[in-house]
Amino acid sequence: MLNLTKNSLQAMPYGGKFSITLDKQLDNCLITVTDNGVGMQKDQISQAFNPFYTLKKDGSGLGLTVCKRIIDSYGGKISIKSNPNEGTQVVITLPLVIDENSD
Repeated sequence: MLNLTKNSLQAMPYGGKFSITLDKQLDNCLITVTDNGVGMQKDQISQAFNPFYTLKKDGSGLGLTVCKRIIDSYGGKISIKSNPNEGTQVVITLPLVIDENSD
């Protein structure tokens, strides 16, 4: 979450709107990180999870790669929706653990 928040804030150098929402679905938890920053081109989105790909001058290109690997390890999914000059939305879906013993 820290990496996604940092990416959003850096995409809005002159300020903007940023939000994180958490929704419980039947079998999943849905986390949505949204900003109205500079946005991304389609080719940038397709590269976003590749190691060492970065749009930042001082970036390592590992932030989203690590995020995706962590989310994948829990059986989740991460996706990016973005339009240039309109902002970006990152959606994380994680499976919920159902406790059969709880009432």
